[in-house]
Amino acid sequence: MQHCFYGWYLKCQSDTQTLAVIPAIHNTENERSCSIQVITDKEAWTVTYPADLFRRTKRNIMIGENRFGEKGIHLAIRTPQLTIEGNLDFGPLFPLKYDIMGPFALMPLMECRHSVWSMCHSVRGNVWINGQKYLF
Repeated sequence: MQHCFYGWYLKCQSDTQTLAVIPAIHNTENERSCSIQVITDKEAWTVTYPADLFRRTKRNIMIGENRFGEKGIHLAIRTPQLTIEGNLDFGPLFPLKYDIMGPFALMPLMECRHSVWSMCHSVRGNVWINGQKYLF
C-alpha cells in the first residue's frame, strides 16, 4: 500500500513560547484524510478531518475553518481534548537565497522534498490553547 503525505510546517517563536502547526493531507490507496498537528513546548496533538475539508490554492491551505498561508494563521479547533482559537499575522517573508534541498533537489524520484518560504519574519497575534495564551 502506497501512502502519500503532504505537510506544511509553520513554526512561530517568541522569547518564551514556541508553537508549531502542521496542516497535512494524507492519501493511501483506499482512503484520504487531512490533519492538523499542533506542537507546543510541553504538548502535542493531532486532529484528523475528512479529506473534503482540505483546500489548497498556491500558498494557502484551508482545513475547515483553519487557514494557513503567507499572511498568517487562523486556528479554530474544537474537540473534547483540544480547544484552539486565534490569529497570527505574518510580516513580509524573507525567503532563503538557495534551495534548502541542496544537491538533492536534482535527484529524480525523491520521495520527500522540502522548501522554505521564510526564516525571518515578524509574527503578531495570539492563540489560546486549552485556556493558555500564546502571545507573539
